[in-house]
Amino acid sequence: MNTSERIIVGNLESSYLSLLDRMFLEKYAKENPTPKDDPGTAVYFRHGNDFIFLTDALVPTKKSRSFCKDAPHGFYLGGTNGFIRTANELLAISDERLKFFKPFPSGRAHRDEGGNLRLVFEREFLEEVFVFALDHSAYYVPNGIPNGSETRLNGEVIGIKIKSEEPTKLGELHELGYFVNEPEKLLELHVEWNISGLSVPYSVLYTEDWFRGGWPGIPVSVLSLETGKMVGVFAGQQGFVPIDWVHHPSVENYLGPKRYL
Repeated sequence: MNTSERIIVGNLESSYLSLLDRMFLEKYAKENPTPKDDPGTAVYFRHGNDFIFLTDALVPTKKSRSFCKDAPHGFYLGGTNGFIRTANELLAISDERLKFFKPFPSGRAHRDEGGNLRLVFEREFLEEVFVFALDHSAYYVPNGIPNGSETRLNGEVIGIKIKSEEPTKLGELHELGYFVNEPEKLLELHVEWNISGLSVPYSVLYTEDWFRGGWPGIPVSVLSLETGKMVGVFAGQQGFVPIDWVHHPSVENYLGPKRYL
C-alpha cells in the first residue's frame, strides 16, 4: 500500500472539520504552546477510511498522550510500527509500563512527517534497531533505509565496534498497510522486514536512549508466530537464546525437594 493512499493533506480550514473541532484545536494550541525546539506531533482527522493530516494543528510531542484523551471524536495521531521476522520468529520489546510486548521500531510522527508515515519508520529504525554479525564483521539494514551510520554509532555507544564502515543491505521493506489503533487513537503504518534468510550467527539489540538517559538495556524478545508466546530472547552478544532450556542441576534441586546434606 502506498503511504499516500489514505492520507489527505489539509489544514484547520478543511471542510471536514466542524467549527467546534477548529475551536478545540486553536484553544489547545494556545493552552499548550509548542517549544521552539520541539518538532511537534502530526494530527489527523478521520473521514471514513481517509485521514486528513492537519498541517497547522499544533500539539507538543510531550502532550501527545494527553491530546488523545482530551480531543473530540475523530482526531488521531500518526505513527509507525515495524515487524522484524527472523528464523526464530517475530521480534518484540517488552514495555514494563503498559505490561505488554510491542513491535519495534516504533514511534509517533512529527509534524513534518505527517504526510508520509514511511519517514517515521526510517527515523525510528536508525534510532532503535541494531542487527550485527557476532564476529563484528558487519551490521545489517534493509534496502530502502537512506543510510546506516546512526545504526552503526548506536552499536559503538554500547561498546560494539563493527569492522565495516558501511552497512550490509539485507532484504526489502514491505508495507503491510495502515492499522487504526483505536485504544490509543493512532493511525499506524505497519512495515515488515524479513531477515529469516540471514545465515551467519548474529544478534539484535534495541538501542534507543532511555527516557532518563543512556541505553535502556531491554533484551529483544522473540515471539512465536503461531502462538504469540515468548520463545526466546536476543541476549546481547550471545545472539538468540531459547527459553525452553532445562535447569542446571543446582537450580533443579532448589526448585525441587531441596536435597541438602
